[in-house]
Amino acid sequence: MKTPHVAKSWLLTLALLGPMLASAQQDAPLEPKEKGYAKLTGIDMYYEIYGEGDPVLLLHGSFWPIAFTWGELIPALAKNRKVIAVELDGHGHTPLTDRDMTYALHAKDVAEAIRYLKFDQVDVFGYSFGGTVALQLIVDNPDLVNKAIIMSTAHHHQGWHPSVWDNIREFKPDFLDQTPIKALYDSIAPNPADWTKFITKQLAFELKPFDVGYDNIKAIQTPILYLMGDNDGVSNEQKMAFMEAADIGRSGDTDGLPPSQMLILPGRTHVGLGMETEMLMQHITPFLDGILADKFLRMMQQ
Repeated sequence: MKTPHVAKSWLLTLALLGPMLASAQQDAPLEPKEKGYAKLTGIDMYYEIYGEGDPVLLLHGSFWPIAFTWGELIPALAKNRKVIAVELDGHGHTPLTDRDMTYALHAKDVAEAIRYLKFDQVDVFGYSFGGTVALQLIVDNPDLVNKAIIMSTAHHHQGWHPSVWDNIREFKPDFLDQTPIKALYDSIAPNPADWTKFITKQLAFELKPFDVGYDNIKAIQTPILYLMGDNDGVSNEQKMAFMEAADIGRSGDTDGLPPSQMLILPGRTHVGLGMETEMLMQHITPFLDGILADKFLRMMQQ
């Protein structure tokens, strides 16, 4: 009986979040240094590039274009890094294709985009849907990824709390029609008439079982920072699987620190976690720059 209420509450959160992120961008406008389309196999993927420094690639959540997922974070990251933000199949400026989408195909698109833009290696930050794409990218193309930040995501469909699936099953193709996400889509999509087709296809994709593979996750050598909320929809079992696969939880004082880290933040939800730019930067920067690892190494050498 609670599912319809939860679904409507989540929709309300989406409706309120869009104007907040758009307002933040207007208060501190930042124009991309470069933008355009990467001409890939079977798709023209839209991208934007900001700032200078070591490259970090951003992979957005479901339904959200660059502006709504990263509107506040891009200006913060771009102060010291080159930020590459892309929009996946059908999202934002990227045309909707007729391909049967899988996480492996999304990851293949991203790998092609990295090479198209002539980057040998990038750091990757993936949120939700984009986080699973990032994991698949690392598994399939480990040479392309230096470090990764995976926020509020799962490596297989059972890694989401059952209520998440209940909510998605309740959604109809018009569930975002009265939100700023639809208004922005109308203004930036190459074919705004594809809106209902896009939402229908993405909802079907969300309900499709997937599995990047626990053994594949365990075999990853790329350092990963897992950022999670304690109530973000990712199951406790999935959080534990990430910790075990990354060898997090050892006795660091005697055994040393593992390359990967996990941060579970209290009182944070799936949508709410991404809104806390200042807090996220406090953890993203030390991880990407290796500050904590260097500090620990110096301490152990004394």
